[in-house]
Amino acid sequence: MILPGKPGWQLRRFSLSLMTGLLALCLLYASDQYLDQSSRRLRAAQASLLETQRQLDALRRLQQDALAARADLADLLAGAPRSTETDWRTPFRHLRDLPLILHHQLESSPPRTQHVDDGMTLQLRDLTLHLDLVHEGGLLAVAESLSVPAGARLLPRGCQVEKPPAIAHAAVQAHCQFRWVTASFNATPAP
Repeated sequence: MILPGKPGWQLRRFSLSLMTGLLALCLLYASDQYLDQSSRRLRAAQASLLETQRQLDALRRLQQDALAARADLADLLAGAPRSTETDWRTPFRHLRDLPLILHHQLESSPPRTQHVDDGMTLQLRDLTLHLDLVHEGGLLAVAESLSVPAGARLLPRGCQVEKPPAIAHAAVQAHCQFRWVTASFNATPAP
């Protein structure tokens, strides 16, 4: 037993204080390391959560696009006769009669065929309509005047509107893209 006043008591008291201080420093260091490690894990989990959220948003957009395409196909099939021979120029033939259109030109890509299932085939054609218009309202008149026969679908893909510097007679030019879709049904399913 060490009593105050005995020789070495001061040294032992100092040693005990020093060991207590070192133990406290070790505990502080261990707590700091644990906190730092937890902070790194939290940042990694948040980054992973953010990436998962981005992937989920992309998947939701893809799902919405797929549902929209499915609805378009259902609309097409609802009005489609058993054999579809529809001319892709039909919705655009009346454009020369609209007073706000000065000039129009319709371009078409070669048709593509897509087999959906055993009894149905889709024919796809990308169209570009170039318009010289008196003013912007002509574009709305064009959109309102397009009518598609049963068994076909005209899907708008985009439209660029610009003011032409070189053409004096037109106030606005528009370049609009569409996709023309028709369906045909085979009498006998392919093997």
